[in-house]
Amino acid sequence: EMLQRNPILKKAKISIQKSTAEARLAGLEKYSDLKIQGAIGEDRSGVANKFFDLGVTFNIPVLDRNQNQAKSIESRIASENYLLSHQTRLLISKLNAAIIDYESAREILKNFSIDSISEMEEKLNFADTEFQKGRLNLISYLELETQLHETHHAIYDTQLEYVDTYIQVLFLTNNSTFTGESNAK
Repeated sequence: EMLQRNPILKKAKISIQKSTAEARLAGLEKYSDLKIQGAIGEDRSGVANKFFDLGVTFNIPVLDRNQNQAKSIESRIASENYLLSHQTRLLISKLNAAIIDYESAREILKNFSIDSISEMEEKLNFADTEFQKGRLNLISYLELETQLHETHHAIYDTQLEYVDTYIQVLFLTNNSTFTGESNAK
């Protein structure tokens, strides 16, 4: 899907098609500087004469037949083909890396579920109550609060990383219907 929908690859393919058509036209234009001229005139200096002049002009390198331009265009087509294959390989490797990142973020997300925040809030409320009653000392209370705070950050960072990798896969595939399941090779 990525190879069919990616705008960079589409642009490169259109450029190759344009150059191919240009090469075909350059091959048809054998004598590029060939000119045909005609003129109709009348001479009234004595006896009235009407005349028609016809002329053909062309530059001397007659045997060139526009071959340099055709070869130049063919070289440009080969260069564009190499560039297209390079861009294709680069995008495939980026997509594979993005899918690996996405799948690892999804696995990490299973361990840092957003549902566990409510559990941590309950533990913190219990610790608050125990600290107020004097059953929990200040250092233990502060350590617990610091750990819960760091866990909150880890959960939210994991959520952001998951969204970031998901968006990266969406961007590379240019597919708005990506469901999160990958079958990359």
